Parts: sequence; structure tokens; C-alpha cells
Amino acid sequence: MAGFTMGYNPVLRDKTLSLMAKGLYLVISSFAGMPRWSLTKGALAKYCESRYALEKAWRELQTAGYLKHRFFQLNGTGSFVHIYDLLQVPDNTPAYQYINPCERHNGTCRVMPASDTPRDFTRIPNAVLQSTVLPLAVKGLFAVVSHLANIPNFHLHPEGVKSFCVERLKRFSSVWQHLKISGLLKQHRYPTGEDNGFTYSYDLLNEPDQETPYLTNHHADGSVSSEKTIADYLKRARKKLKSLCTAVCAAKPRQAVSNVKASNDLPSTTNSAYTPSDTERKAVSERIDCTHLKQSYDPMLVDLITDALTVLANAPQLTISKREIPLAQRAELVDRVSYDQIAHFIRREHINLSRAKNPAAYLRTILYAWLQKQDAQHTEYCPGTIEWYNQRQQNMLSDWEIDWLERVQEVRKRRLAEEAKQNESMT
Repeated sequence: MAGFTMGYNPVLRDKTLSLMAKGLYLVISSFAGMPRWSLTKGALAKYCESRYALEKAWRELQTAGYLKHRFFQLNGTGSFVHIYDLLQVPDNTPAYQYINPCERHNGTCRVMPASDTPRDFTRIPNAVLQSTVLPLAVKGLFAVVSHLANIPNFHLHPEGVKSFCVERLKRFSSVWQHLKISGLLKQHRYPTGEDNGFTYSYDLLNEPDQETPYLTNHHADGSVSSEKTIADYLKRARKKLKSLCTAVCAAKPRQAVSNVKASNDLPSTTNSAYTPSDTERKAVSERIDCTHLKQSYDPMLVDLITDALTVLANAPQLTISKREIPLAQRAELVDRVSYDQIAHFIRREHINLSRAKNPAAYLRTILYAWLQKQDAQHTEYCPGTIEWYNQRQQNMLSDWEIDWLERVQEVRKRRLAEEAKQNESMT
């Protein structure tokens, strides 16, 4: 990582580009033209803090017109070759473009110099640009500060630097602080002789230095004091972060995640007034083929439904919707329950236990009402009638087929209504 990269100053002064985009522009420039080096996003990812940051900065450079993606197809093989052009001056040509086959001996990326423009560059050390630790925004800010520091009679101040950045104050302050914590920017504070008045000066280093303080105080009597070194600061910050994470993990233990929309403190069905035995629960589980249901649906929800059915079939006294339901009536209804009915109940009913004060009672209520409705539909129609045949056909259909038939019927009703209105208007 020895040497320097010549950063084009108009890009660094571009107020429409974010610091992340400027950092990526310089990282690509540091690798462009290197022999036997192929530019890919995978190769650049290790020099960015995250894949998200890389994608965001990459799209910004393409949108601004600085980065062009060209591709062509090799004769005979049919495979595509991707190359990239990094422009000093953006243009409005397409970001993606098919071109004629060409050869590039020094990698797949090249920097396209602008014509009729003055040589206006700033040397940026590769030790910063090709660092695998520094974020892209810090690299971009380092380059901007390097450029401004070379301007004669320019007084380096955060507010002056910010005027060349698109970031808002909070974001800029965070990146500025990160630049100091990384050990690249050293700050010196001097008293002005007035009350609470200070002036500042800065030293920009070519390599990170975390063994010395990032802030040095110069007192009026000539003495010098400083904060702890950056390494001590980072060590103390990591220790504090570790203690906070430990405290949070101890206060909020991880819980199993389920697809059922239930709160963390859902009372179990077995904690109701009546607690069914294992034998009673096993009988209901075998009746609805609980093992098979768990292979297709949420196991936690299947267990809750099994417990609800067990309580419905065996509780001596049970109140549902403020009405006491006899045991014989409940047991007879549960005895006719099958696997297909429970599977249909899970698919068709929108079960949301998160807002129920007593989820177990709520599930028993909607399950009992649904079973009653299904039982009434089976007993309402006499075998052999049209209604009985239609209900039987509906039970044989899958959910998507039922939804499709309902939509077809709705469209047919609307069409007949429109035809009726047209006939009335004509008469």
C-alpha cells in the first residue's frame, strides 16, 4: 500500500457528491490501471465498511455520471466481459452500455482524463485509501481535508470543510469525529487570551497514529496537557460497550421465534382453570393427526389448537362468549373434528393472538364458533340436493380455487349489474 493516488480536485470539491461516493471514487482510482487487477464489487468490498455502503456509493457515482459500466461479448465463446470507465468530468451518457470488443492490458478499469482541463490534483496516500478498516466516508473526508490544507492562506476549520460536503451537520460531525479517532487528524487547541476563547490548528497524517492523543491543549503558561491516547480511548469504549451488551442480554433473554402473532407473555392453554391430562391430549392429537399438521403449519399454533380442543372436549365446566356450554355438546362437536377441518381452519382464519388478553380463551372461542359453523353447514343440506353437492364440491377445492371462484362470481355480478343499467337507460 505504498505510494500515492492523484485525486482529481474538482471531484473533491463537488458539493453534490457524498463523502462515501468521494471515498469510493478514490479507492477505485487507487486500483485503476494496476496490471493483472480486475475490478469487481467483490474485490472492492474488503476496502469498504459494508456491502451496503459499497452498493450505495457505487449507485451514486453511476447516477452522477462519474462511473460507466461497459460490456461486450467475446466472439466464439458467447461470454460477456465487463469493463469500467471512471470519468474526471461526469457526462450524460448511459451508465450501462454495450460496446465493441476491446482489450485492456492493465485491469478492467481505467480513469478517463478530461480534455482541456488544468492539472488540478491532490496526492492521497494509498495507506488511507486501501485501508480495510476505515469507512468510505472517512476516506472521502480525509481527501477533502488534504486538498483544502494545500490551498494557500486557507484556515482549516470544520465549518469551512463542511461547505464542500453534502452531508448535514449531524452526519458530518460524526465523520469528522471518526477521522480524529482513527488517528489521522490531530487537533491542537490554543487560548486566545479572552474568556473561554480558543483557536484550533490541525495536523493531517499520512498513516493512522493511535498511540498519541487526538487533542492537545496548549495553556497560556506554556504548559501542555492532552487527553488519553486514542488506543486507551478505544479500549475504554470497547469495555463499556461490552458491559452494556452483557447487561442487555441479561435483562432480555432470547426467546424462541414463532410465526404465530403472539405476545411474549402469552398464557398457555394448559394454565387455564382445567388442566387436561396427557391421555386426553394424546387422544385429540391422534384424532387430528397433530404430527402431520406440524409438518405443514406452525408447530406452536398446532399445539395451541390441540390444547384448545382438549379443553373443549374434557373440561367439566367451560364458558365461551359469556355463555356456559354443556360438556356433552362440546365433546360431541370435537369428536367429529378431523385433520382436514383443522388444516382448513388454519388456512382460512386470520389468527392473531397478540391483542387478546387471554389468548387461550380467545383461541377456544373462535375455534368453537368455527366448528359450530362447519357442523351447521354439513347438517343443513340434505344429501342429494344441489346445496349439498355445491358444499361438497367447495370442501374438495383448495383455498386458491375458492378465492378464484369468488372473484369470478363477483366480476359476473358487476357485469350483470352494468348490463341491467344499460338496458334501463336504453328503455
